[in-house]
Amino acid sequence: MKKTVRILLGIICAFALSCSAVSAFALTDDRTVVPDFSAPETGLIAPAASILYAEQESDLAAQTDAAAPNVIIVRVDAEGNLLSEAGTVYATLETAPFRFDKYTYGFSINTLKGADLVAEFTKEKKLVDFMVVTDPNNTSYINAVRTKNNAARGVVDYSSKTYTTETHYANIVATASMVAAKIVILNQETATKAAILYMQSRITTTFVKMNSDATKEDFFSTVLAGANGVVSSNYPLLAEVLSSFTQELSATRDMLIVAHRGDNTVCPENTIEAAQEAYRNGARLIELDYHYTMDGVPVVIHDETINRVATNVDEMIAKYPSLKTSYGVYINAMTVNQVKEVEIEKNGVIYRIPTLEEFFKEFSDREKYPDLVLVTEIKTNDVINHTAVNKIINETNMYDRMVYISFNSSMLPTVRKSTPQIPTGLLWHETTGMAGKTGTEQVMTVTDVINATKNYDATWHPFMSRADKESIEELALRGISVWAWTFGGAGDIARAYNMGLQSITTNYACDGKALTRSVSADSATVRTEWGTPVEIDLTRVTAGETQSIVSPTCFVSVSGPTATVQNGKVVFDTYGTAKFLLGYTDPIYGYTVYTDVLTAEVTKKTISYVAPECENYDGNKNYTWVYDGKEHKIAIDETQFPEGAVVTETDNGRVEPGRNSVTIVIDCEGYTQLKLSYRIIIEKMEATITAESVQTVTYDGTVKLPQATLNHEESELTYDVTDAVNPGTYTIVISAKSSTYYKAAESVVVTLIIEPVEEPSVEPTVEPSVEPTVEPTVEPSVEPTVEPSVSESVEPSIEPSVSQTEETPEPSTSGQENSGSSCGTIAGGNNHNGGGTAILLLLAMACVALLFKKRKA
Repeated sequence: MKKTVRILLGIICAFALSCSAVSAFALTDDRTVVPDFSAPETGLIAPAASILYAEQESDLAAQTDAAAPNVIIVRVDAEGNLLSEAGTVYATLETAPFRFDKYTYGFSINTLKGADLVAEFTKEKKLVDFMVVTDPNNTSYINAVRTKNNAARGVVDYSSKTYTTETHYANIVATASMVAAKIVILNQETATKAAILYMQSRITTTFVKMNSDATKEDFFSTVLAGANGVVSSNYPLLAEVLSSFTQELSATRDMLIVAHRGDNTVCPENTIEAAQEAYRNGARLIELDYHYTMDGVPVVIHDETINRVATNVDEMIAKYPSLKTSYGVYINAMTVNQVKEVEIEKNGVIYRIPTLEEFFKEFSDREKYPDLVLVTEIKTNDVINHTAVNKIINETNMYDRMVYISFNSSMLPTVRKSTPQIPTGLLWHETTGMAGKTGTEQVMTVTDVINATKNYDATWHPFMSRADKESIEELALRGISVWAWTFGGAGDIARAYNMGLQSITTNYACDGKALTRSVSADSATVRTEWGTPVEIDLTRVTAGETQSIVSPTCFVSVSGPTATVQNGKVVFDTYGTAKFLLGYTDPIYGYTVYTDVLTAEVTKKTISYVAPECENYDGNKNYTWVYDGKEHKIAIDETQFPEGAVVTETDNGRVEPGRNSVTIVIDCEGYTQLKLSYRIIIEKMEATITAESVQTVTYDGTVKLPQATLNHEESELTYDVTDAVNPGTYTIVISAKSSTYYKAAESVVVTLIIEPVEEPSVEPTVEPSVEPTVEPTVEPSVEPTVEPSVSESVEPSIEPSVSQTEETPEPSTSGQENSGSSCGTIAGGNNHNGGGTAILLLLAMACVALLFKKRKA
C-alpha cells in the first residue's frame, strides 16, 4: 500500500514538475562556438543525431532545413586539405565555407601533421563544440589536438570492421576510454541493440555508420536499436524516419536504471544484499561508494563516518573509546576488523559493511549477473591508497564491468592514469557550483557543460533539478550523454525517462521494476486482409524481466500500406507488403516503446455478394422466364459492391427461348476480382390441345379423326391411329410437337365412336345387291300387257288379282332351269299355273324398282 501511494504521489509530482519546468540550459549567444541545430519534428525522446561525412564543398553548409545534419565530419590531410572518401580535394581548412552557427564539425585525421593543423584551426576559431575523429590505430591524434585545444571531444571510428561479441565490445570501450573518447562509430552490422546497450551502459555514446545502400527499413532498425547518432549521406531519409514517430514520448533506448547504493527500501544501503535486491528489481547498474580504513582497505560506505547507518555506535565507542569524535566515528580511524564489527539492523536483520573486495568478488560472477555494471563513486582524494582498488579490479577482472564517477575532478585524471580503460563521469551538484558562478548563475549553458567535462572527456552527471528535456537533447546531439541523480519514486522515474536521459540514479529501484523495457511480436510476419482488424499480440518485458501479453497502442509505417490501431487490433487501409512498427504505451510511465520492423502481407479484400431474392430465381444461379418476346436480364444489386467498383456483364439479356450463360465481373481497386456466373433460362410457351374426350361420328367409308384445336399455329396436331374407318369404338391420342416458341403439347386421349349408316325400312334381303339384274327389264310403266314373248296361250287381259291358287314359277335370273320343272320353260311350257306365277313376280319387281327410283330422285 505504501509503495502504491508513493508511486501515485511521485507521478503527480512529476506532472507538476514537468508543467512548471524552466530550461536549465540557455544556449550561449556566441554562435561561432555553439551552433543552433535544426531538427525534424518528431515525438522521439532525445532523437538520434544526424551526422554526415562531407564528400564535396556543398556538403559543408548548404543544408538549412529541418532535415539538415547536426554534425558534419570532414577528412583532413597533412596539408590541411579536405578530402572526399576517394581522396579528391574539394576545399581546405582555410577556404571551406564552414557554418559554425549551424553545425558541429568533426575533423577526421590520420596524420600527426593533420592533428596539429586541426588543433591550430579550432583554437583560432575559438571552437569549443567540435570533435576529433580517428580510426582505432591513430587514437593518439585525439590527444595531440587536445594539447592545444582541450575542448576536443574524441571519436573513434570502428566502422571499417564488424564486431559481434562482448569481448569485441569491451575492447572498443576500453580503446576509446584510453584516449578519453566517449563516442564510437560502429558499422551497420555491428550496431545491434545488444551492442549499443552494452556500450551505453558503460557511458559510451554510439554513432552508427549506415551502408551506402541502406534502406528505409535499415534506418528504422538502427534508430530502434538505440543509436545516439546516425552517420549517412542520406540524411533526408533519416529525417523522414525520425518524423515517422508522431506519438509523443516515443522511446528507442532502454532506460538505464542505476540503483543508488543498491535498493535500500528492503536492505541497508551499500550492502551486498541491497545490490542483489536492486538487480532482482531490474537495475543493471549498481552505484556504490567507498572509503579507506586506517589500514588502507577500501570498504563500501557512503559517509565518512558510520553514525548514520550503524545501529551499534554506542557499543563500538564503548569498546573502542578512541574512535569517538565530536563529528562521529570515522572510517579512516578504524581498522577493517573494527569495521566488520559494525552492525546495521533493518527489519530485524543484522547487515555488515562489506569491503570493496567482497563486493567486487560477489558481482564478478558473470553467470549470476551477466549484464551488471558497477558505477563506482570515488569519495576521497587518497591517491596513494588507490593502488589497493586497482589490485581488487585486477583480481576480479572487473575492468569491463565498471565505470568511475566522482565530484572530485582531480581524482578523474588519477584513475585514468592507472586504469585508462575504465570510462569516467563527472558528478555535479548545484551547491558545489561551477567555477566563477554563484547563486542564480548556476544555470548551466551547453558551453558550460562542454567546458566542465572537456578536461576529462567525461559524461555529465548533474543533480536532477538541473536536468530538462531541451538541454538533454541539445547535449545528446553532440554525443554528450547525461546521467542525472538522484530520483525518487515512480513519478520521478517517469519524468526522467521522458526527458531523454541516458540513465537515472534512483533510491527506489523497486519502482523501476515495472518499466517496460521492450515489446516484441510473436511473429515477424503476419498475413491479413486489408480493412479487416487483425489481432497481433505483443510480448512485453519489464525491467524486472516479467513478461505479459499486451495489445499494441499505435502504429508506425515504414513502407507499404499504412494502418491504424483500433481497440488493440491493427487495421490496414490498403493491400500490399507492409513494413511497420507496433508501439505499446507504458501504462505507468507514459512513454511508448516499439517492436522491431515487422512485415505484413496484406491481401485484397473479398467482395461478398448475395443475389437478391426474386420469383424467377431458384437460389442456385438459375434465372427462369417464359418467352414473351421481351428481353430478360439479370438485375445486379450494385449497392453490395464497394465504391468505385466497375461491373462488366457478358451475355446478360436474352429474348429467344433457351439456356444462356451469363458472366458478371466486378473490379475494384483493393479488392479481389469477383466473377459471378449465372444462367438465364427462357422457357417456351405452353402448348395446349382442346378436344372433347368422347366424340361420335357416322360411318361413311372414310378414315375418321376426332375434332381438336391447338392454341398456336407453329405445330400441327398428330394422331396415333390410321384405321378408324369402320363402325366401332376407337381410343385415339392427339399430340403436338414443340416449336420455336412453344413447348410440346400435353397429349389428349379421345374416345371416337363410328356409328353405322341408318338402313331403309325394307327387308334386308332386298338390298341394292339384286338391283342391277332387275332394272334393265322393268320399264317405268307396267300397265301394258305382257310382251308377246310370253306364251301365246295367255289370255289377252291380265287380271290384277293375285289370289289365284296356282303359283307362278319365279323366273331364273341366271339362265338355269327352274327348280320346279325339269323340262318346261316359260316360252314353250303348257302348264297354266307356271305362267301366271311368272307374271305376278314380274309385276312385283317392277313395283320395287319404281319405288327405289323415286327415293333416289
